[in-house]
Amino acid sequence: MKTKVPVWGKKNDQGRLLYKDVEHDDPKPCPFCEGQAFVECSGSAWHVRCSKCYAKSGYFDLPPVWKTNRCLSTHLIKKAIKAWNKRVKNT
Repeated sequence: MKTKVPVWGKKNDQGRLLYKDVEHDDPKPCPFCEGQAFVECSGSAWHVRCSKCYAKSGYFDLPPVWKTNRCLSTHLIKKAIKAWNKRVKNT
């Protein structure tokens, strides 16, 4: 799966941010309703959300000291997907 991520500080001729595609693992279906999940950004934090019931993972953001290093978005996307895909086994 691919997600478009802004390339911070880079703009096109119209003054809009440029985007790059980040490849990552597919999020598993929602554990509550089996709906399709997708990666979403809220501000500078990334999370995974279900398109059917709107359940979501926790938010993964950079510490305030690192806010200027936006290249870590790739790492945050992968971290959010890893948390979403983690399932607890019933015993």
